[in-house]
Amino acid sequence: MAVTGPTAKKQFVIVLGLNGLISLVVWFYITTYPGLIWSATSSMTACLPAKSKDLKEWKAENLTNSFSVEVNFEPTDNSKTYRDRNTLLYEKCETLPVDRVRGRRPIYFFAKSKSLAFCKVPKAGSTFVGTVVAALELRKKPGNMFHMSLAIVHGQNEVDFSTLSKYSSSVVKKILVTRNPYTRLFSAFTDKYFVLGARPKTIATKKGKGRFEMRNGYCGYDISFQEFLDYFTDLHIAGKEVEEHTMPVSSLCYPCMVHYNILCKQETLTADIEYVLSVTNISEPRRQTVMELIRSKSLNDTIYASVSYHMLYFNLYPNDCSSKILLMEKVWKVFQLQGYISLSLTFPINSFQNLTDFDAENVTTLILEQIQSRPLSKSQMSKQRQIALAEAYSSIKPSTIARVQRMFAQDFHLFGYDKTIPTRHGKNH
Repeated sequence: MAVTGPTAKKQFVIVLGLNGLISLVVWFYITTYPGLIWSATSSMTACLPAKSKDLKEWKAENLTNSFSVEVNFEPTDNSKTYRDRNTLLYEKCETLPVDRVRGRRPIYFFAKSKSLAFCKVPKAGSTFVGTVVAALELRKKPGNMFHMSLAIVHGQNEVDFSTLSKYSSSVVKKILVTRNPYTRLFSAFTDKYFVLGARPKTIATKKGKGRFEMRNGYCGYDISFQEFLDYFTDLHIAGKEVEEHTMPVSSLCYPCMVHYNILCKQETLTADIEYVLSVTNISEPRRQTVMELIRSKSLNDTIYASVSYHMLYFNLYPNDCSSKILLMEKVWKVFQLQGYISLSLTFPINSFQNLTDFDAENVTTLILEQIQSRPLSKSQMSKQRQIALAEAYSSIKPSTIARVQRMFAQDFHLFGYDKTIPTRHGKNH
């Protein structure tokens, strides 16, 4: 029976008032937190491919295995810096079609006891982040966890997205770490392709290149930075899978599909991680312990972690490098490119030959002694790194640069990095 008279008018006023209240709440969130009100409808529209014929393929690839768009109506945090980063990211997501580079699906370093998950991005502080997560998950007070091989951290406390999605998105805080594509790719080359391992061997086989000859022996393979860039951009153009060190962050972590609470940058990673810890549900003693661990990280730890990692690869690929001394000569060059060792210092081959115990600790001690003989200030280290980066890209073909820019277009756009080629005086952040 229809309600009429005063009762009907009263109900109408109540409904009208409720609708007005709801509208007011929605208006408040939209004006206060633009970009954070990310509805399922608008997010799906933003992520759809530009061409409708790609729709079935996109759905099959992105909406299976528990992938779904998350709706988060809570403000990311109370800091303007991090709030602005997220606001800009999700506003840009609304204007971009899907252009994902083929490769592995998202993996997370997951501190389960702290409900904290970091998307794993190789060559964007992933070892640092993995170490922090491991320290958070330890029940006892951690020792110097940065003084270990780079390889030890990886594989621990890792989950895929389908596992992570079983936990409530309102409980688990998700963190994304980005890095300038130019510096990330050069770091991938020097660390994973220049020295030793299966990756450079694969390119050498494809390109018909031989071993990298040195002195009276050889170590690794004769792969240039140009050939490295051409190799993975060729794979992308051919629609083939690309290995994780050369995948864009946007393809590794799906930022336009998964809502990240905090956006960190490798360029400011220590400060960003300290901020993450300050807004995470962690006991104060544990927070202080982990922050002290982070602040105590030294050059000794950095050198040791890298040396022990490359010595592990020497044992894994004994036929690819004729001596440990030649291996360390290549690692020495990497440390110079990274700004740790002055370019004015030549490789001290006699000192390495005189080592009685050729292990990671003794090699690290020797390298640190050489560094202290001609130490660099922080500004000198930064300048040396920037010059090495600029010189590396100065010899790359313009057509290859254009392919890199297209492949990493979403990273440049979403995370605010300059597409200009690195220069000797530029920061490119």
